[in-house]
Amino acid sequence: TKDYPNWLDDTMYGEGYKLAAKVALAMLSENEATEAVDLLTKVIDKANLRQYSSAASEASKALATIIEKLGPENMDIKTLLQAGKGFKGKGDWATAISYYQYVIQGLDRRLTEEELKRYDPKVRKKVMERYQDIEKRKVDIAVEAFENIAECFNALGMPLEAVVAANEAVSRYASKLDKAFDKDAVRKNILRAAKLAHYLARKLFFAQKREGVLSDSIGKLYMIALDNIEKVDESARQRVLFELGQIKQMFGDYEQAIAAYKKVAPDSDKYGDAQYNICFCYYKLSKDAEEKGDQAAKEKYQVQAVDSLKAVIDMKRKWGPEDAKKKRSWERKRSLCFMLLAQIYDALGNDDELIALAEKWMQLYTPVFKDSPDYTDHAISLNKYAIEAAIKKGDIQKAEALYTALKKLILGDNPTEVPANRTYNVSREVGARFVDIALSLAKAFEKAGDAEKQKYFAAESTKWQVIKTRDPVKLYAEMRKYEKTPDIYVRIGKDILSLLADKMKTFTRKQLLAEDVIKAIYFPGDKKKTDQMRKLYKDFVNVFLGAKLRVKGKRVVIPVNYYKAKKTFDDLEKLDPDKKTDFWRAAIKDEDGTTVATVSELKKQVNYYYLRHLVYKRLWKPLMDQGDYETASQVLDYLVKYYKADDEYKMQAALAFRRVGRWEDALGLYGELIVNNRKGAEQCKYRYLVALTHFEHAQAVDKPAEKKDLLEKAIGQLNFIKGSYPDAYTEEMEKLRTRITAILNTLK
Repeated sequence: TKDYPNWLDDTMYGEGYKLAAKVALAMLSENEATEAVDLLTKVIDKANLRQYSSAASEASKALATIIEKLGPENMDIKTLLQAGKGFKGKGDWATAISYYQYVIQGLDRRLTEEELKRYDPKVRKKVMERYQDIEKRKVDIAVEAFENIAECFNALGMPLEAVVAANEAVSRYASKLDKAFDKDAVRKNILRAAKLAHYLARKLFFAQKREGVLSDSIGKLYMIALDNIEKVDESARQRVLFELGQIKQMFGDYEQAIAAYKKVAPDSDKYGDAQYNICFCYYKLSKDAEEKGDQAAKEKYQVQAVDSLKAVIDMKRKWGPEDAKKKRSWERKRSLCFMLLAQIYDALGNDDELIALAEKWMQLYTPVFKDSPDYTDHAISLNKYAIEAAIKKGDIQKAEALYTALKKLILGDNPTEVPANRTYNVSREVGARFVDIALSLAKAFEKAGDAEKQKYFAAESTKWQVIKTRDPVKLYAEMRKYEKTPDIYVRIGKDILSLLADKMKTFTRKQLLAEDVIKAIYFPGDKKKTDQMRKLYKDFVNVFLGAKLRVKGKRVVIPVNYYKAKKTFDDLEKLDPDKKTDFWRAAIKDEDGTTVATVSELKKQVNYYYLRHLVYKRLWKPLMDQGDYETASQVLDYLVKYYKADDEYKMQAALAFRRVGRWEDALGLYGELIVNNRKGAEQCKYRYLVALTHFEHAQAVDKPAEKKDLLEKAIGQLNFIKGSYPDAYTEEMEKLRTRITAILNTLK
C-alpha cells in the first residue's frame, strides 16, 4: 500500500484487493481494529463495484472475523451487512442471520453528536460521511439484509422462516423503490426475494397438501407471496390468478376460486386448467349442498356445473403452429370435462345424454388417442358409463357396439388375451375394468335369452384378467401403479385386505412378553448386550401393541406405531444378525399352550400389520369418492383410532358414518372436534354438523316421537349457534332451521 498509494482507486491493482484481508488482520494484531474495519469496508465496496467477487468475499470473511472480536453493537449497519456476507460466504448460516438481524434492528438508528465525539478527531469527518452515505442507502441495505436472511434460512433447511423473510423484503420495500440509491440493484434483489418466497411457499403448501394437511398459516404466506410477485413481475399475473384459485379451491372456498379462475386469460398456458377447475368447483358446490341437505342450492350449482362443462366441451379454439403445447393441455382438460359431466349425468340418470357424450368423445379423441396415456382411463370410464346406461335402457345392441368400438380403440388389432411373451401390456393397465364391462354385457345377454352372446362376453371377462399373484406385498406393488385408475386401485386394495385378514394373527402383551420369550434373549458372558436386546424387544412390543405405563410416577401412553415397530424389529435383528440366541426360535403361545408363531415368524406379522396400515391410508379417499361408504367407514374407523389427533380423518369418518347410518359414532367424533377446538366460532362448524346428523337420522326413522326428539336436538344446536355466536350463523344454517321447523309443525 505504501508503494501504490492509489491502489484502492486503480483497477490495475485488483489483486491488491485480495491482499487487503491479510493487511486488515495484521492491523488487528497491531491494535488498529478501527482502521482494519475501515480498510475492509472500502475494499468490499470497490471490489463489488468492479466485480472482483472473490476478493470481495475474502474481505467479507476477514471483516466478519474482526467484528466478531470487536462486538457487532459497535458497528454501523453497512459494516454489519458486509460482515453477514462474510459469514454467509463461510457457510456459517446461523451467524450470518444474526448479523443481518442486527442490520434490521439498526435501520432506525442515527449517529448522535455524543457518539461522534467518541471518535478520534482525525476520523470524525470520515465517520460522518459514512453515516450520511448509509442514510442514502437504507432501502438498499434493508432489502439485501432480508433477502440474505431468506437465503440463509433456506440453506439451513428452514423454508417457512425463509418465506417470511423474503416476503418482508417485498412487502416492506417494493413500494419504496423511489427511495433506493441503486434502483436497478434493489429492483433485482426484490424480484429475487419475491421469486424465492413464491417458490418455497408453493412447495411447502403442496407438500402439506400431498400429506392430506392444509395449514391456514402457510396458505396465507403463499397468498402474500403471490401478491408480492405480482407487484414486481408483471409477467406473473396469469400464474398468480391461477394459483390463487387453487388455494381458494383447496380450502373449499369454491366461489372465490371460480372468481379467480375466470380472470385467467385465454392465451395463458393455464387457461385449460382454469376452465376445468371452474367446472369442478361448481360440481363441488353442488356436492357440498347435497351433503348439507340444501336441495335448491344443489340443483342450482348442478345446472351451473353442467352448463360450464358443456360450454368447455363445445368451445371452438384456433391454434397456430407455435401453440402445440397449449393445444395438448387444452385437449386433456377438455377430456376431463367429459369425465366430470359423465359423473353428473350418471347421478341424474340421464342415460341418453351419457351415450351421446361417450360417442362424442370417441369422435373427438380417437385421432389423438395415442398422445396421452390419460386418454385410456377416460375412454374406458366414459364408455363404461355409456354401456351401463344402454343396458339400463334395454338397448344391448348399442351397449355391444360401444364395447366393440372401445376395445378396438384400446387394443387395435391385438387379441383380448395377453400373449405369453407379453409383446404388449395394455390389458395389464385396463383389464380389471374390462372384466366388469364384459360381465355386465354377459348378464344383459343372458337376461335377453341370447346364450351365444352371453357365452362370448363371459369368455371376454376371463381373458381380461391378468394379475395372478396372491402375495399381498406383490399386489401392493401392483396397486400403486393404478393410482390414476380408481376402479382397479380399489379392487386390488380390497383384495389385499381380504388376503391379509386370512394371514394376520392377533397378539397380546402377555403372549409377547412371556417369561420364556424374554429369557430366550441371552448372550453368554455379555450381560450388557443381553439387557440391551431385552429392552429393545420390550420397546418393540410397546409400539406394536401400544402401552400405558408408569414412568417415574407419571402415566405415559405409547401409541401403536407400525412403522416404528417394523424399524425396531429390524434393530433387534442387527443386534443378533446370525440369530445365535434361542430368542428367534422362541414360541409365542396361546392361553391353552398352543404355539401361535415363533419370534422369527413375528417379523412377517409386523410387515402384514404395516402393509394393512399403508393400504388403509391409500384407500379411504377413493372409497369415499366412489361412494363405498360401508368399506370407507371401516377404514376410517381404524385411521381415527391410529391418528387420534388428526381432525381431517375424524371429519371424513363422521361423514362416512352418517352415510351408513352409524349416527352415534358420527356424533361422538363431532363431539371430540367441538371439545378439541376452543374457539367458539370454530366449534359452530361442528355444532352445525351435529344438527345435520340429527336431521339426517330423523329422516331415517319412522316413529313420530323419535323423529321429533331428533329434530328438536338438531334445532337446539342451531339455536345455540344463533344465540351465542351470531356472526358464525350462516345462511345454510338458517335454511336447515327453517326446514326442521316446518317438519316439526307437521308433527304437533
